[in-house]
Amino acid sequence: MEHCTSTPTPVGSGPAAKRNLSLSPSEMDLPTDNKKSRPHESFDISSIPEHSTDTTADVSPSIKLSQHDITVISDHLKALFLVEIQSSITTAVESAVDSLIPKVVSKINQNLIKELDTIKSENNFLKVRVSELESRVDHSEQYSRRNSLRISGIKEAAGEVTDDIVISMVSDLGGSISLDEIDRSHRLGKRYVPGSSQGSDRSARTIRPRDIIVKFTSYRSRQKLFNIRANAKGKELYNKVFINEDLSRARSNVFFKARLLARKGQIQSAWTSDGTILLRDNDMNVHRVTKANDLLKFENSTVLRPIPQQQSYASVLSAGSQ
Repeated sequence: MEHCTSTPTPVGSGPAAKRNLSLSPSEMDLPTDNKKSRPHESFDISSIPEHSTDTTADVSPSIKLSQHDITVISDHLKALFLVEIQSSITTAVESAVDSLIPKVVSKINQNLIKELDTIKSENNFLKVRVSELESRVDHSEQYSRRNSLRISGIKEAAGEVTDDIVISMVSDLGGSISLDEIDRSHRLGKRYVPGSSQGSDRSARTIRPRDIIVKFTSYRSRQKLFNIRANAKGKELYNKVFINEDLSRARSNVFFKARLLARKGQIQSAWTSDGTILLRDNDMNVHRVTKANDLLKFENSTVLRPIPQQQSYASVLSAGSQ
């Protein structure tokens, strides 16, 4: 019995051999229970289907992603890009702002400086204007008082008549005046009533009599008393009586400060003439004073003479008129 064997076709030649090399065992028509060729078995290569003639088939592994995986990756990329974009925007904005801030601040400062200069100029103008108006008002007020005098230090009495007090005083000082030359006279302020709440905490010794204001019918009549005011010096009845021009409130405050300087010895004397405040310094120079600031240069003056404890207006005015 003749033993027949099948002679296999050489594998290394022909196009079929090339296709055979590119096939995997699973693509071959072989039994699934035995991947190896059984001995003494043969198969027909022509029965293998031709898949492709391309020898460079793609054998790279494929990756399958679920929708969840895609969403996670997408969110992660978005976060990375968002941080990068935000950083770029922040850097750009900061750079732009840093370059603009000095220009804006400089422009604002220039505008503010201009406005401030304008306000200062307007303020200075208004100050000058207000000062001028106050001076005019004060001058008008003082002119309206030019026929009036104030008499301080005369004791009050029940049922007194101030017109008679003035006429008697002029006569005692060596002058003469009639009732017709007095327009009006009266005490200033409220009268102190013993036992009332007014001044109840003050002793009778500290209570000063109210001033008498006298308005004369003419400036000439007023001068009859004012010119002889120095004669009150040395008279016991009028030793502490002060005769002064009726000054406006502003001038009265300035004159009060000038008298304080005279009491401290920082000036020689202070007096008034037709509402004008005059003073003599320690160098015997006479100065005209119109406002409180005019007295500042005398506050640091060296005291050159002793000052008595009490000094009446008459003595001050007498010293000033010499």
